[in-house]
Amino acid sequence: MTPLKNWAIVDLIVGVISISIAFGFATIAITEWGEASKIVKEAEESQKLLYRLDPFGVAASTYLAEVKTTSKRKFATFLAFVSLILLMYGLWLLILSANIAKADTIIGETFLRCPLCFGSNILLDVKLFRLKDKVLCRDCHAQWEFHLASFSQSLTRLSIIDYGIALRAEEKSLVPSTDNPEQWHKWAKERFRQRQQLSQTAHTTQGQAIFCRFCGHRNPLDAKFCSACGRELQA
Repeated sequence: MTPLKNWAIVDLIVGVISISIAFGFATIAITEWGEASKIVKEAEESQKLLYRLDPFGVAASTYLAEVKTTSKRKFATFLAFVSLILLMYGLWLLILSANIAKADTIIGETFLRCPLCFGSNILLDVKLFRLKDKVLCRDCHAQWEFHLASFSQSLTRLSIIDYGIALRAEEKSLVPSTDNPEQWHKWAKERFRQRQQLSQTAHTTQGQAIFCRFCGHRNPLDAKFCSACGRELQA
């Protein structure tokens, strides 16, 4: 799990709470508006009765009913407005939560291990409200940069800024030059799949050859260094 997952969880919780409060305010607003309508009906009925008994008291009764009705309708309108704002805010947070969770999945799976050297010493440098965040492999020193959209928090860009020391110059052409996160995700998953197949092959041919853990090149059993990339071999 990356730090992005924590943001997604917080946004989800706050979004649900906001929507719940919005529905609570909306319920109160509907109740207040209903009571205002009830006061109007009761006032109309009482006016008919008062007109027969005390024609001069009709005006005072009407005035009081109007004051109560106006007050309740103003309060109901205010609550409805606040409810609408909270509802929109809550829905926006739910969208943010979904986008951040998706970004977390892409980043987490892409850098489960370093796609270049397959090292596991990965540093994810992520901070709130920063325009660009970084991923660093401490084994081969490769670096990537990714960007989350300010309003939607969706992952919009992922690009490599330093190839590190794991690859030879001719091997760098095999690394995607795109900044599309989905393509990086797909490429990394394919690299991991090839790595797993290579590991399985290495186990079956154990005693016959040594495979470089950095570039996968097959070397003789007595070799100390990889003949392809020059890195030290481990039996």
